[in-house]
Amino acid sequence: MHHLFEDWIRPLLDAARPSTLLEVGVCEGATTFKILEWCAAHDAHLTSLEPAAWKGAIPDELKPPFGEFVFYRGSPKRQEAFVPTHVEQALARGWGSRWTCLKTTSLVYLASPEFSGFDAYFLDGDHNYYTLSNELRLLEPKLRPGNLVLLHDVGLKWGREDSFYDPDTVPPEGLNSEKRGVLTAIEDFLREHGGRKEGPHCAAEDAERIMTAWAGECQRNWTLSRRLRAGLALARGRDPRPLRDDAYLSRVEAVVDPTAPGSLYDPHRKNYRFEIVTRKHHGLGVITVGGD
Repeated sequence: MHHLFEDWIRPLLDAARPSTLLEVGVCEGATTFKILEWCAAHDAHLTSLEPAAWKGAIPDELKPPFGEFVFYRGSPKRQEAFVPTHVEQALARGWGSRWTCLKTTSLVYLASPEFSGFDAYFLDGDHNYYTLSNELRLLEPKLRPGNLVLLHDVGLKWGREDSFYDPDTVPPEGLNSEKRGVLTAIEDFLREHGGRKEGPHCAAEDAERIMTAWAGECQRNWTLSRRLRAGLALARGRDPRPLRDDAYLSRVEAVVDPTAPGSLYDPHRKNYRFEIVTRKHHGLGVITVGGD
């Protein structure tokens, strides 16, 4: 996700100005470093979740893994404790006061009383349907208007296939699920909460198309701030391919009419809008949350 930060993620953060951020999946900390740099400049705080074992010039309490977690990262070979190089660099710059790191898995933390909600979320952990669908399920009650949910690897392979960092942490029904991939999990989340996929079909492996899915289905009920809209527009402008043309926007506007036959508009529900903003570096998806 760090490859996408300057051109795509930073404009969104500059527009939304979250004060609390949650990162799922640190690994060596490349994205963590970028987020902490932004937090230091905007008086914000990042909480990160990482279950793998670390070593190096970091606090001792961050070195052990969570429980018996073993980091395979899609390989049959067990990976021993590794050095989170970028975390070391962030701490050396004095950004530790902006950061809380919890050595746990996302599903354990999100199901705990400790989780009370954040302004922005970076979901870049275990890339499989079981984990992401449950992450979104646990996030949903805490999502508020103006929140951002950024999701990596929504395109190409992991959009429709599963990867397990430690298969022993996933129950058999998750390992053997007929549904696979992070994009499939996102689509099911939107479908469950009142949305339907509209616009051109976008297969996960199609690197030249985009997909936009809507929930709530009423654009006039969309309370996304002007700053966030500007940030999305700026992020789109960094890509050489336009994401949507005027004709496509017209089609989208047509389906969000609450008086249209079959409309799923419900004024008492939160509104979710999902867009794949770029397919570079395995793809970045953004869920924005509108109000009632």
